[in-house]
Amino acid sequence: MKKMDYKLSKTEMFLEIVLIAAIVVGFVLIGWITIVDMSEDRQRTETKARCKTIGGETGYLKCYKDGREI
Repeated sequence: MKKMDYKLSKTEMFLEIVLIAAIVVGFVLIGWITIVDMSEDRQRTETKARCKTIGGETGYLKCYKDGREI
């Protein structure tokens, strides 16, 4: 069996490293955006539930009752 010998130039090696780093950064960014979005959605849900228990209505992440912010 013949041994395959791959030799990369410094430029090719640098490009491979940059590509791998870009993929890793992309995955981290997607994960971070997902976590932030879930956190905002949870906050919105909790605010709506608290507002509803006191008889108000939500709008712009705030609670209003009788036209005033509470």
